[in-house]
Amino acid sequence: MGGRGQARGTRRACLHRCDTHGVALCALPPGANSHETYDVVTQVMRHDKLLAAAAADPVPLQDSPFEAYIRLRIRHGPQDDWLKSLELVHLHRACMTLGLTISGHEEKRLIEVDRNSERRACDVGFAVLAQGAPGLEQAFERLRHQARDARAYFSADLGHFHAWLRTVQDVPALDCLTSVVRRHVFRHYPAKPDRPVLGRLPDAIAQITFDEARSRAKLGVSFLKRLLAHIDGVEPSEVAARISITPTDLDRVTAFWATLCNLTEAAEALGIRPEQVKALIHAGVLSHLRFGSALRYPCRAEIDALLQAVDVLPRSRPWSGDLPLTTFCAHRSISLAGVIAAWRSGVLVGQVAQGEGTGLQALRIAPDALCDRDAQRPDRDPGLADAARYLRISLTAIRCLRDAGLLQQIRKRNADTNFQRSCITRTSIRLRTATVVFSPSLAFFREESLRGFTPNIVSYEARPLKRVWASSAITMTRGN
Repeated sequence: MGGRGQARGTRRACLHRCDTHGVALCALPPGANSHETYDVVTQVMRHDKLLAAAAADPVPLQDSPFEAYIRLRIRHGPQDDWLKSLELVHLHRACMTLGLTISGHEEKRLIEVDRNSERRACDVGFAVLAQGAPGLEQAFERLRHQARDARAYFSADLGHFHAWLRTVQDVPALDCLTSVVRRHVFRHYPAKPDRPVLGRLPDAIAQITFDEARSRAKLGVSFLKRLLAHIDGVEPSEVAARISITPTDLDRVTAFWATLCNLTEAAEALGIRPEQVKALIHAGVLSHLRFGSALRYPCRAEIDALLQAVDVLPRSRPWSGDLPLTTFCAHRSISLAGVIAAWRSGVLVGQVAQGEGTGLQALRIAPDALCDRDAQRPDRDPGLADAARYLRISLTAIRCLRDAGLLQQIRKRNADTNFQRSCITRTSIRLRTATVVFSPSLAFFREESLRGFTPNIVSYEARPLKRVWASSAITMTRGN
């Protein structure tokens, strides 16, 4: 037995069943050298007791599709199929390693795999390879989606199959396998231009890691995924499972983020505080987006449009008496957002001019603008201090009316800080301003201050308590 016998012995190493008797073949211990191993007579005589024990208790085995194909190749030569270029030893290794990878075997060394596991793995791998390149690509795709590692490692996903291919990547007959592996890796995994995969460098980078995308876009990985989910209109959980991103998607995310800004950037551009930017958003002057958190991101285009509207205003004349925006808001007890909303809605036509300042601080408002009481009405539930400024009474008087039940107080949570703030409801303010005459002095709550009111005005009866009118018991009775 020479080289030909050596080759035939190697080819039959993957057969575990006797095709004639349908039982498991008996594996004899290897000889000291290859000549002893293939000296059949000497091996049978040396291990006659082992063979007799196996013949006395044979183990029946079902036929295997992989072994049936191997016998067909041995008896009739290579078939006209996708695997015809593979030698039997390579075919055996390909089917076994691919089957072990698909089955999820965690043995680090192939020598630790027992015969039964090897036989099942060969059948699983052969079922995939028999479908050709499309079947192999589908198997790779399933392995990629089943990956348990949050980072992108194609060597971990392809397991034993990739480890074996690395040892035989220079064999020309295996190009049908290595080409499919390279195409899959370059398409779905981040690759570096100077790092070859199975002996070849990528022609173009199709995927990059989110860590590299973070360094390029200067954005966090989680925020990048939320932006991508918003752009594609999918659930954030779908994008959260991704381990890489294409350069095209990264360009889309970067271009979309360029159209947005955070509250600090918006406040600097408009010359106001971030809290006032939130008020402009609430008043409908600016729109915003949220990406899975309480943070708001206004649109840069609307901020630019607001600044352009300021630039086209006529210049304020020194003798006109126009007030700066902040001075006007303090004088009229109106929020900055309320003034800007009135200006943008056309209420202040001819009453707004342009002066010196940055952003919205360049606005100059006519002193007689928004004289109507209804125009100063708060656009949301104000705090106690804002309600006092609106009603033009003291903060102590607001607390007095609240304790008496004339004004309703609620607690509202700030979505950004989770801080709960006490507010007076607009409904109660609107009701009381329609039926009550408020005095800017605390003397209004004194009993003697009510003697001058006529019966047509709502009258009150006040009874002072220990604290200075802060806990007054006030009852309201309507006059005839």
